[in-house]
Formats: sequence, structure tokens, C-alpha cells
Amino acid sequence: MLRMTLPGTRCADITFIPVRHGFLFLVAISNWMAFYNTERPHSSLERRTPKEAYWIGRDQKLAERNLKRIHLRNAAKLSKTVGPLQRSGNEGPNQH
Repeated sequence: MLRMTLPGTRCADITFIPVRHGFLFLVAISNWMAFYNTERPHSSLERRTPKEAYWIGRDQKLAERNLKRIHLRNAAKLSKTVGPLQRSGNEGPNQH
């Protein structure tokens, strides 16, 4: 566990803190973390919970990945049916 020793100084490691009812503290912290991540909206996440923001971002990434796969699949099919792109002899990158 870390705590600030004085303003403007580094964190100090607390090696031993006697806790009488450790299990109750663990339950309370676990409940707070569940509430914080699944029920409490965050202004930095456009009033969404972290759980909602994670799944929305994940779904968007999967949709983008699927679009790329579809695009590549269609390009592969097109090259099989039409053939590879060929340049005529008078076209070139250095010709104006």
C-alpha cells in the first residue's frame, strides 16, 4: 500500500498495517470496485460506466476488423475472377 509522506515528496511503502477485520474490508473494497466499474457513470467516458465503454470500444474494433476482412476477401475474389492489375507500357511513375 502506498501513501504520500509529505506534499511534493515521493510515495512511501507501508510494509505493515494491522487490520482487524480484513475480510470485511476486502468485501467492502470488492463491492466498491464492482459499483465503480459497472454502475457509476464517468464524465470522462461520456457518462458511461467503464464496463459499457469497454464493450462499446470492443464492438467497434470488431466491426472495423470485420470490414477489413470483407474488403480483403472481396479483393481476393476480384483478383481471381478479373486477374491482377496490369499496367500498359506507356504508364509509369516517372512519366508526366
